[in-house]
Amino acid sequence: MKEKLGSNATFTGAGKGISYVGDCAYAYSGVVSVNQNENEMVVFQSPKGYIKASTMFNYISSAGTELYAFRIYFNGVQIQGTIQGRHDYESKFESDLKLIIPPLTEVKLTAQNVSNTESHDMIVSLTGRVY
Repeated sequence: MKEKLGSNATFTGAGKGISYVGDCAYAYSGVVSVNQNENEMVVFQSPKGYIKASTMFNYISSAGTELYAFRIYFNGVQIQGTIQGRHDYESKFESDLKLIIPPLTEVKLTAQNVSNTESHDMIVSLTGRVY
C-alpha cells in the first residue's frame, strides 16, 4: 500500500512495501532468510507517476562460496535477472540495477540460493525518484 509522507517524515521500519518522502521513493526489505526457493524481498505497486530507481542486493551472513539468483518482475513478467557468486569477504553483489518503473506497475524483487538448500540472510534496497 502506498503511503505518502511529508518532508518531516521519519523512517518507521523495513518491509516488503514502498514508502515515499516528497518525490523520493524507497523500499528496504530488512533481513530475509534466503534459501533454495525464490524468496520475495520487495513487492509493491508503483504510483501514478513513473519511478527512476536503482536496486542493490547485499548479504549479511557469511557462508562460503554460493550462487544467488536475483530477479525483478513487472506485472508478473521477469524483466531483469542475474546469477552471481559470493565469497566470505564480499558483502555486495554486482547488482546495482537501474530501473524505469512505469506507472501503476506491480513490482517484485526476489532472491534465491541456487547452489544448495542452506539459508543465508540477505537484504535488498530500492531507491529512486517519482516523476
